[in-house]
Amino acid sequence: SLAYPAAVAAIPALADQIEAASLKQKAANIAEARADKVQRAETGGPFNAYEQADSWIVAGETDRLLSLANEWSTFTGGAHPNHGTRGLLWDKVRGEA
Repeated sequence: SLAYPAAVAAIPALADQIEAASLKQKAANIAEARADKVQRAETGGPFNAYEQADSWIVAGETDRLLSLANEWSTFTGGAHPNHGTRGLLWDKVRGEA
């Protein structure tokens, strides 16, 4: 899943960047899940579905800058999910992170 606020959607270049990164991670997770499913079928082990979640919120905003915070989580079939946070500062004047 991917979620971001209207402030991100209002800036197409920023939304594109966030969506592209999420899709890249999704593709990597799908490839890994497919390989894992084959390996587990060969060894008789159970396969656990993979999950990915990205949630962005506005942490602050000025006329020039948009500060975003991200909470992400992935589960790749192991004992526990991986999770973390990151930030992104978007310069609205320059149109770049």
